[in-house]
Amino acid sequence: MKAAATAAPSPDQRAGDLEAATERPILLHPGFAKTATTTLQEGLFDTHPEIGFLGRTRDGRPLDRLIHKISREDSIAYDHQAVRAALALAIDDIPTHRRLALSCENLSLYEVGDRGQVAARLARLFPNATILFTIRNQNALLRAWYFQKMKKYVKGGHWLGLEEYVRLKSKEPHRSIIGDLDYAPRIFHYMKLFGAGRVHVLPFEQLSLDRTGFARSLASLLDLGSADIEARLAEQPLNPRLGSGYIDFHRRYGRWLPGYLARKIGTRVAQRGWGTPLETELPARVQRLVAANCAQGNARLDAVFKLGLAELGYPLPADGTERPAQAL
Repeated sequence: MKAAATAAPSPDQRAGDLEAATERPILLHPGFAKTATTTLQEGLFDTHPEIGFLGRTRDGRPLDRLIHKISREDSIAYDHQAVRAALALAIDDIPTHRRLALSCENLSLYEVGDRGQVAARLARLFPNATILFTIRNQNALLRAWYFQKMKKYVKGGHWLGLEEYVRLKSKEPHRSIIGDLDYAPRIFHYMKLFGAGRVHVLPFEQLSLDRTGFARSLASLLDLGSADIEARLAEQPLNPRLGSGYIDFHRRYGRWLPGYLARKIGTRVAQRGWGTPLETELPARVQRLVAANCAQGNARLDAVFKLGLAELGYPLPADGTERPAQAL
């Protein structure tokens, strides 16, 4: 005797299932760039067996395209219902015992244009989300960003000193990392959208100074055990510091090789960190520019989240007065 076929869910039932899927607890990690985002995405969120990761990933899964729509698609073309339905289908395939996480630093990067619009889209898609921002001493972040961008410049046979790079980018700060140095406006905007109690901040520096504490904070947000998280965070960072070998390779050999081969070899050299890790001190003029852009915002964040930013060396107002941002 044949077993009775299971009836397919009705459209109303399916719609209810999808609505329930988007209401599951989720951790949103919208940035910031160069704050161990790659390590968290590829070394923790995408590998932990108890986490259902929604992006970004190395394999270019379709969810990456949805994140691109959320962060970059023009409001004329953006279709909230279509994006919500596609996300709900993806979430519905993830076992309910797994904690959902969506992490992408581009959600708050200057390159997306209107970060407020992106935040509003996320709030509409995930109104009950927990928000995590990772931050970093802006002087160190600017150095790290500079070296990342120099990978592109050196391929074309060019090299800009850090001060010259900052001078050029500060002419239009909203179109460069200079305009992203003050974390406070974006973090406080998310607090308005999601509620102050749902927004959390972890300094990048804690990952090396107190990995156990960093792991415990993450575990608390994810409702998971901290031991496995700490073990994963202890592994080699997946976004290594650029080494002098990369610069030497492109200066000596890159121009003589076919483009595809130079890119392939250069990528391997960068991934392995050959040579001496590139370091440079920020000139005093650059440090003053950084402080003028973000010191007051750092003080506001420290007052709300009790992060101990002074002990971590973050730029803070020397006398408690606010100064306008300046250009070089």
